[in-house]
Amino acid sequence: MKKKFLIPTLILTITLTLAGCMPENRAVEKKLADVEPVNSEWADSIGLLNNENAPLAAFAEKDDIIDVNITCDGGEKSYEVLCDIINAHNSFVDANPGYFKEGIEIDIGSTHANKKDTFNTFNGYTDFYGFSAYEAKLGIKPTARISYAYISVMDLLDQDQALLSMNKQFDIPVVILYAGDNISNLGDDTYKVLGKFSGLEQVVLDFHMNDYDPQATLEKILNVAPGVKVFDVASGTYLN
Repeated sequence: MKKKFLIPTLILTITLTLAGCMPENRAVEKKLADVEPVNSEWADSIGLLNNENAPLAAFAEKDDIIDVNITCDGGEKSYEVLCDIINAHNSFVDANPGYFKEGIEIDIGSTHANKKDTFNTFNGYTDFYGFSAYEAKLGIKPTARISYAYISVMDLLDQDQALLSMNKQFDIPVVILYAGDNISNLGDDTYKVLGKFSGLEQVVLDFHMNDYDPQATLEKILNVAPGVKVFDVASGTYLN
């Protein structure tokens, strides 16, 4: 994980992300058998614990941070559980607007046995993968709701076909697609993952491939998700 922006008041941060990515100074991991979330009402409401198809992999907590890792090696069922947790979290925030204090940071994602950092989501109070560099341009005021999904395209194509084939949709309005310079020739199928998000409003392209063609990519995205706005990180502008 990247360096987090912390508010000097009681902040609750929920991170469901890659196991082993948390810096030592962020929180002390608890043994799974000892997990007793401070925010038990929230944890019980969203079904965070005791999921057979997507078991809790790790838990770390201090007064202003909660870090959780959930294993998603169980195919479609694992991602459906993760989807349920994220959507239940957003519903909980809607129903309990004062539960989390202003300025909390929330990161929710998956971890795998090979420790690939493929799919993560967050609410905006973060420098997650350089997000803060262009956050203001997206025009979304952060709240406790999960508003962003971050997907590594290479890892998605390599190992996360279950994410593409599951039968549920994430209640997340912005998807960030990342591709490094070690990948090329992305086909139309790459963008099918956008169909797994309900109420999708924006797609952010953090692409570094040598053969990246912004306008051609825009056309492929609009074929899957008509009407969305597409932001290009490299140019710092919208493509449409």
